[in-house]
Amino acid sequence: MHIVRVENDRKLSDFECNTVGRECEIKESGKPMKVSMWFNGAKLVVMETRGNEVVKRRFQPTVDGNEVEVEVIPIVPQGKPETVRLYRAPASH
Repeated sequence: MHIVRVENDRKLSDFECNTVGRECEIKESGKPMKVSMWFNGAKLVVMETRGNEVVKRRFQPTVDGNEVEVEVIPIVPQGKPETVRLYRAPASH
């Protein structure tokens, strides 16, 4: 899977990684990071390790398909899970 992570028009990372759970070593904002991805039914699960921090994200499209719901689950250190929704911004002319 090819992933490009952008924040406020700034590219943080651009990488390809498998979806069978094997770890990929990448750089985000110039810092080393490990990523594993796999599917659990319709959900894409992404495990990210940055130094001593580990975060799991589960991506799932909404029923209407216009948004993606993302569960963000801090593993190390443990934290409270949260859910965010991503949507495509309208095209500007």
